Amino acid sequence: MAGNSITAKKTNKKFMVLSALGIIMVVDLHCNISINLLNSFIPYESFFMPLFIFISGYFNKVDEKTDLGAYVKKKGKSLLIPFVVIGVVMFWLEWAINSYKFGAVQPLTAETFILPVVNVFTVGYPVLLTSPMWFVPSLLLVTLVYAVLKKAFGKKWNSIVAFVIFAILNIAVVWSANTYGDSQVYFLLLQPLKCVFFLPFMELGVLYREKIEPALDKLNKGGNVILLILLLLLNVARMMCVPNPKDIIMNSLYNLGGFTSFQGRSRCTGPASVQVYPEPGSRPGAHREQDVRHLPCYGQAHPQGAPASGSARHHYGRR
Repeated sequence: MAGNSITAKKTNKKFMVLSALGIIMVVDLHCNISINLLNSFIPYESFFMPLFIFISGYFNKVDEKTDLGAYVKKKGKSLLIPFVVIGVVMFWLEWAINSYKFGAVQPLTAETFILPVVNVFTVGYPVLLTSPMWFVPSLLLVTLVYAVLKKAFGKKWNSIVAFVIFAILNIAVVWSANTYGDSQVYFLLLQPLKCVFFLPFMELGVLYREKIEPALDKLNKGGNVILLILLLLLNVARMMCVPNPKDIIMNSLYNLGGFTSFQGRSRCTGPASVQVYPEPGSRPGAHREQDVRHLPCYGQAHPQGAPASGSARHHYGRR
């Protein structure tokens, strides 16, 4: 059906397993890599968030016949409404917690209500308790932008050309993050920049479904295993041999920060990043990632001037 963009292979076992692996990796990374599922071969920070966009692209079948109105309505019901409802509940819960914690009812000023809205359109989450939800607005935006672009170009759309263009724009976003990432203007543009960053992974999912998967299906099982081993070995070579500046890790995608190298990093030493989330009422941009070197181990050190508790969350690129 033209209006339904997610009709392909709902019981695709390969992608069910792939989704499960991505979820395990997310949980494992947030638990100090206790399982270490392939992290030595595929660094978590550069894999699972683009993976989820890739999976979304694989099942995305938007074309010139798609009813955009119905499509937007469907996405609103599945993503936007739950996000808003949970965000509102967590806003008041966090306000109540802060009132209890500080021993006084916290004032409800205009900034109290404006800041969560600004956060949604930048880092992606309204209040600290909803920080794990930062990916929802990004997924919604990239899905809708991709649908509009593909609908507009119709039959003229070429997935290979689109992927090349998106990949170039992705590289430009990474460059701009490293160059201008600390500026206030860049902070206010975070959401559209994240959309541009994720677009090539959406298109790659489509390319895999239409071009790559049919070619792989022609290989026998032995050929697929050999190909997988070669890809893993190639990635290990990239991690161990490519110079640091060229070995990019997508360390902190919620704020487009921490594009650093995996080489030379370990669980207890080497370059690290400490993400400091804003206190209630803090200015936009206060969340920006701070660089810390030679931390003794996960979450045991604090950047100069950062609080030892409260909203300071210390981890190695948990998003």
